[in-house]
Amino acid sequence: MLSIRIIVGGFFAWEAADKIRRFGEWVDFVAEAGMPAPTVQIAFIVFLLVVGTTLVALGRHARIGAAMLLLYLLPTMLLFMEPQTVAQMVPFGVGLVLIAVKGPGPSVWPKPVAEGSADAR
Repeated sequence: MLSIRIIVGGFFAWEAADKIRRFGEWVDFVAEAGMPAPTVQIAFIVFLLVVGTTLVALGRHARIGAAMLLLYLLPTMLLFMEPQTVAQMVPFGVGLVLIAVKGPGPSVWPKPVAEGSADAR
C-alpha cells in the first residue's frame, strides 16, 4: 500500500500545486463552464487536494484523505475530462478506492502509539 500511496500522493500533490499556481486560470475555466461560485469551488478543490494528499501520503487517516481525493476526482472526470483522459485517470481512482477500503497499510507516519505503552504517557 505504501507504493500506491506514494504514486497517488505524488499525482495529487502535482494537481494541488497546479491549482494553487494557476488559481486565477482555473477560476476562469470553471466560470466559462457555467458553474456557480467558481472562486469558492476552486478554493474548495485546493482544500480537498492539499488535505487529502497529506493524509494519504502520511497514512494517518488515509481513508478520509482518499475519500476527499475521490470527491475531487469523480466529478472532475465526469464533467470536464475527455473519455481517453478518463481512462488514464482510472488507475488513480482505483488506488484511492483501495486506500479507502483497505486502509493505509503498515507504513504510517508518525507511528501510532499503543495505549499503555511507555510512549503513550
